[in-house]
Amino acid sequence: MARRPDSVTLDPWFSGKALCWDVTVSCPLADSYINAAARESGVAAELAASHKEENYADLEVEGRYIFEPIAVETLGVFNTSARQLLSDLGRKISESTGEAREARFLFLFLFL
Repeated sequence: MARRPDSVTLDPWFSGKALCWDVTVSCPLADSYINAAARESGVAAELAASHKEENYADLEVEGRYIFEPIAVETLGVFNTSARQLLSDLGRKISESTGEAREARFLFLFLFL
């Protein structure tokens, strides 16, 4: 079965490479995550993101893409690299529009 990410940018994102991403929603209360999630917030999202990175490692090897896993817990915690990506995206939108609050709007939109 061929793996396909959820989406890919049409324009280069960084260093002439397109950005592709795959979104996963995980529940930190599931049996597979509960022990780790009880010790630290965001563990379920980080574990889900690392599984996605393993699954799509071949995309970055090709050299044409930058893969970004976006994992969010049902309780609202994003994985670290997804938070950074969304912050970068908000900053780029702010630079384009002149609206300094774009990153905040982006995060608020995701929780509606």
